[in-house]
Amino acid sequence: MCETQKTVEKQPPTPTIEVTGKAIRQQAPKAGVIRVPIEGKASSQETAWGKFQDAVNRLREQVGEFGTVGNSLPTESSEEVSRGLRSGTEFTVTDNIEVEFIPANYGHILDALVACGLPISAPRFTYEEQTEVTPELLAQAAAAAKVNAEAIAAGIQSRLGRLVSINVGDPFRKRVYRPQHEVEWNFGDVNRSVSLVNSLFLAEDKLETFNTEIQVTVEFEVIELLSVSETA
Repeated sequence: MCETQKTVEKQPPTPTIEVTGKAIRQQAPKAGVIRVPIEGKASSQETAWGKFQDAVNRLREQVGEFGTVGNSLPTESSEEVSRGLRSGTEFTVTDNIEVEFIPANYGHILDALVACGLPISAPRFTYEEQTEVTPELLAQAAAAAKVNAEAIAAGIQSRLGRLVSINVGDPFRKRVYRPQHEVEWNFGDVNRSVSLVNSLFLAEDKLETFNTEIQVTVEFEVIELLSVSETA
């Protein structure tokens, strides 16, 4: 008696598609610093130092609880000046004092500088060294990856099937430069006052900030859509 062997045809593997989606979040600064030039000028050393100290005290008073005025290490200089028929020595005491603040108080700091008649320069911001990946950021990246996969599948008259794999890449910080008005939107409750109008001459293109970027790579099965004749 002969036995008939049956051969089982192997089904071809289901094709898959692998795509990447990314999400970007601007990293909020933890603190800001503005360097404020202060000077006192007079025809005597004592008066020049007095004017300088008065300017520093007024700055501290105006800043108040909204920031921290750093210590002062002023320098003194003198020059011979002529005023009409009279000439003499003019003394100048100067220093660049750092005012540190949290971003939410930025508007108050600008108000203080305007009230003191001091020039405003572009602030320098500091950021956390560790990038933060939030669940919302991961969800955005995963959703973007799925949209990309669906678009490709639709282009080849197919649909997505089972999720085969998902891989979350390491987050990284990317240095960017943004205009002043863009950076401010993430500062929270910033006091938007007339002082912001007076600060429009800031070197906006030099404002450094960072983006946190995350990438999610997903792999889906791709199922070919059947034509009408095939389903009949």
